[in-house]
Order: sequence, then structure tokens, then C-alpha cells
Amino acid sequence: MKKLLTTISIGGLLALSSVAIAQQAPEATDSSIRLEARLQPVIAVDASGQARLDNEVGTGNDRFTAEVEIAKADFAELGITRADSSIRLEARLQPVIAVDASGQARLDNEVGTGSDRFTAEVEIAKADFAELGITRGNGFRDEVVELRVLRGGVLIFSNRLQFSRNLVNDITFETDIRGAGAPELQAGDTARVIVNGHFTLRGRFQVH
Repeated sequence: MKKLLTTISIGGLLALSSVAIAQQAPEATDSSIRLEARLQPVIAVDASGQARLDNEVGTGNDRFTAEVEIAKADFAELGITRADSSIRLEARLQPVIAVDASGQARLDNEVGTGSDRFTAEVEIAKADFAELGITRGNGFRDEVVELRVLRGGVLIFSNRLQFSRNLVNDITFETDIRGAGAPELQAGDTARVIVNGHFTLRGRFQVH
């Protein structure tokens, strides 16, 4: 089980499992004493810890350390709020008409907006150019591939994807938006891709 490692005040959460252990080197010339306590839970949670004093002669080099380890599975029992720093929302885009096309859209939503990143990519098979009104030989820069995001049927965000790659059998269109310009999306929002006026792809954002 993965645990969250953090340093907190001991309080009433943990009790000492044994009397503090004093360790002193056998030679009188050794100037240090170590006092250590192993901390064990007194309630039904997966937690443990230790506290230690390295006591040098004099006070100039004394050092006291304490460490407590708490399993994330027991956050609710201890009233700890999970403060994940990022949420990833992703929509897999599937065709709604008989064409060979696919795509994905993803939002990496960090705390605050400075590091938010929204990316989307659409891949279209060259065999389906005619059905989508795509013309060959002009660099594909004039093709209008638009991503729309709807919430409850209402448009909340739209972005025109830019041509990015000309592969052997496919072409791709992409967008990459960072920072405050990234949309504020929610799980359940719906993504649609319109290619030259043809409703082509659809997907729903889910937390990943």
C-alpha cells in the first residue's frame, strides 16, 4: 500500500510502543547519547512513526527528528483532506459517421492555472478525404477542424486544431494550450469534432 510521508505533531494519534531507548557507545570518550521512541497506532489506522534525539555533549550539535507515516487509505478516518495537485480529464474521440478517424482530448488541470495544459489530436485517414471535403496537394492548412466542448448541450469551449503531420495513410491535426487559456472542464463534458462542417467525432471527458 502506498503511504503518504509527512511530518506532523504527534498529539494523541500515536502512542509509544516501548520505553525510549538510550544508546551510548561503550567507550567513555564517545560524547553522544541517542534516545529513540517507536510510535505505534492506538486506533485502527495504518500509521506508524518514530522520534529520536541525538544528544551531543553540550547543545551545539543536538538534533531531534520525528517522522510519521500515514496510509492514504485512512485519510477519511483521520479527517485528512486529499490535496491532489493535479486532475487529468481525457476524452477518447470516436467517429459518428462512416469514416476512418479518431482522436483524443486531454486536460491536465494543476492547482491554479499557471501549469494547466489542454491538448487534442485528431487523425484522419486519407482514404476518407472525399467524404470530409479535404483536398490534397495544398498543405492542408485550409482545412477547418474544430473541437467543441459542450456541457449540458451548451457550448463552453471551442478551438480550431492546426494541421501537424502528413503520414503515409493519415493526416493529423493538433492543439496545445497552456496556462490560463486552458478550458475549465468537468467530468461528463462532451467533446465534438467538426471537419469542414461534418460532425465527425465525439467523446466524453472522464477522470484518469
